[in-house]
Amino acid sequence: MDKITEKLVEEMSPFIILAGYRSNYEYYFESHDINDNGQVLSGKPLAAETIENILNSFKSQKISAQPKGLVPSNMVYMDLDNEIFIWKCPGKKRMLYFRDEFVGNGEAFVPDMIFKVKGKALSVFAVKDLKSENPILCVPPFPNCSNEGGVCQGSAKTKMKGNTFQDIINYWETIFWASEFTHLNANTVTKDNVTLTWKDLIKTGGKFPIDQLIEKKKKLNDLWK
Repeated sequence: MDKITEKLVEEMSPFIILAGYRSNYEYYFESHDINDNGQVLSGKPLAAETIENILNSFKSQKISAQPKGLVPSNMVYMDLDNEIFIWKCPGKKRMLYFRDEFVGNGEAFVPDMIFKVKGKALSVFAVKDLKSENPILCVPPFPNCSNEGGVCQGSAKTKMKGNTFQDIINYWETIFWASEFTHLNANTVTKDNVTLTWKDLIKTGGKFPIDQLIEKKKKLNDLWK
């Protein structure tokens, strides 16, 4: 709504007001024109054609806001109406930021991951076998994450750079990986101490030990059921 509010203040001027009335059995709508002086004029019944035009306007705005372009091969599910996007994020060496000075900042190999976005909410999960068609989900082995995958979005400062599916992926991955890991949201995120695990991985440069991942009783396709 912030962008809409900015446009209303900077670019738009009111020209009509819609009023609705109802009783126990029926509804009545009328429109009031607004003149150049900002005065609201007398109302007149709202035609069915006008209502249809208003609805079509909202539909076209929604369509124009939907992502464009090719769907990346790692995108496994989407629901445009509900703004749900799910994709695979292969494990590799990444720069990680930890507030805990005992761990410090540094590069480390991370496990294969699944990202899910619904509206403005981000969830992540680790997986042991990303090549599997329907891998078992694991608790994300990171601070800032709950056992159910929910992410407490942190300190990363970034903006959506475009309106493609790849732009969505890039934006949310930056939100996650470029944020500072500050606190544990779950009692157990790996079989051993997760703080010691990440300290060792940053120091040695070793691959993430997938035997440390804690499996959930859910698989990938449970994320959209």
